[in-house]
Amino acid sequence: MLSNTYKKKLQKITDYILEKNKVLSRHIKDLEDVRVAMKCLAEIRDDFVSIDMELILIEETYTLMGKFNIDILKEDQDIVDGLRYNFNNMLNAVLICFYNLILFNIY
Repeated sequence: MLSNTYKKKLQKITDYILEKNKVLSRHIKDLEDVRVAMKCLAEIRDDFVSIDMELILIEETYTLMGKFNIDILKEDQDIVDGLRYNFNNMLNAVLICFYNLILFNIY
């Protein structure tokens, strides 16, 4: 039961990161791309604290489940292990997108 609850949270955050990475990786070539990128950056800014707190909670929960020998699927554990890395990569993509927006305004 606990595992299923956190599996849903894990999937929600993973989907969020994948969705935002798709938007952030788009090449900025016109004002519509600027609008989409700015909207994505604003959403990430607004969601940052809650997602970071969820990540901490998920990481700690899966650590405790492992400590108390609660059965966890290997694929779920692998996703949890890579979750912080993927989140940090998304934040790096935010910086790259931001710099691309600045460069778009210069040219």
